[in-house]
Amino acid sequence: MWQREEAGQTSTFIYEIQDALFLDTGTVSPVINKLVKKDLIKKVTDATDQRKKHIELTQQGRDLKAPVLERINQLQEKLEVEDEQEIVEHLKYIQKKYESILINSKLNNVIL
Repeated sequence: MWQREEAGQTSTFIYEIQDALFLDTGTVSPVINKLVKKDLIKKVTDATDQRKKHIELTQQGRDLKAPVLERINQLQEKLEVEDEQEIVEHLKYIQKKYESILINSKLNNVIL
């Protein structure tokens, strides 16, 4: 969400989050609801389609950016270069697996 705001997008649809993370509604919705309860994001009903919800960062959500990025930097500094490379390779492998599962899932839905 922070990156989207930096690019000039003040909101995103829930389905865009699902697609980006290769997750379904049942997985994303509880997380979204927890973030809403913590006042980090808010749901806004789309003006043209009442079924669609936009997600926007609240000021409290924006204020978390600096401390979160600082913590990430601290953790990265403690990693050895080899560790970082190994983590990146594992993440690439996981991403390929998820993409394969997603593609197969979509193909199965079309076939069925």
